[in-house]
Amino acid sequence: MKTSKVKGNRESNYMTEREKLKGMTFKEKREYIWEYYKLFIIGFFVVVVVGGLLLNSLVINPPPKNYLGIAYLGDYMTEDILADLSDQLTDKIIPEDLRADNIIDQENFYETDDPTLGTALQSKFVALISTGDLNVIVSDDDNFDGCYTQELLIPLDSLIDTSKIEDARLYKQDGQVYGIRIASSSPLTKYGLGYTTVGITTTTKDASINDAVTALEILIGD
Repeated sequence: MKTSKVKGNRESNYMTEREKLKGMTFKEKREYIWEYYKLFIIGFFVVVVVGGLLLNSLVINPPPKNYLGIAYLGDYMTEDILADLSDQLTDKIIPEDLRADNIIDQENFYETDDPTLGTALQSKFVALISTGDLNVIVSDDDNFDGCYTQELLIPLDSLIDTSKIEDARLYKQDGQVYGIRIASSSPLTKYGLGYTTVGITTTTKDASINDAVTALEILIGD
C-alpha cells in the first residue's frame, strides 16, 4: 500500500509539471526550467566536465611519467635553461622508445622575497623528498652544506670512481664523498649561475641509482 501511494504521488507531480509547461511559451519554459532545475543542470554539467577531464588525463592522454627528478637549489633558472638541460639529460638517460611517455623532472628552488612563494617552494621540496621523487641535487655551497646536515645525501664512493677526480672537487665529510663540484666543462657553467656541487639523494630508489649517477656525471662535466 505504501509503495502504491508513493508511486501515485510521483505520477501526480509529473502530471502537474507537465500541465504547467504545456501552457507556457518557449521563453517561459526556459526561464521556469532554469529557475527550478538550475542546480541539477549545473551539477550534471560539472559531473560531465570533471569526468571528461579525468578520463582524458588518466586514459586518453595521460601526463608523462617522471623518469628522474632533479632539484636545483640556489639561483633562479629560466625555462629556457631548464629546457636546454632537459634535452641534454634526456638524450643520455631516457631510452628513445620511452621518451614519449617519460620526462626528466627538473625543479628550481630559489630565494624569493615573496613569503607565499617561498613557503610553496619549501613545501614542494619537502614533498619531493618524502615521496622519493627527487634523485639528484644541484646546489650552491651553502645549500649543499644544508642538504648534508639534513642527511639528504648518500655517499658516492661506491657509485663512482672518485680516485679519478681531483681532490679539490670532492665534497667530503667524515672521510666519505657526498658531492662532486662541477668542472669548467659542465653544461651548467655557460649560464653563469652560482651552482657548484652535485649529489644524489638518500631517497633515490635502487632502480633509479644508475640513472642518477649518469645525470650527476653529465652535470659535473669531465
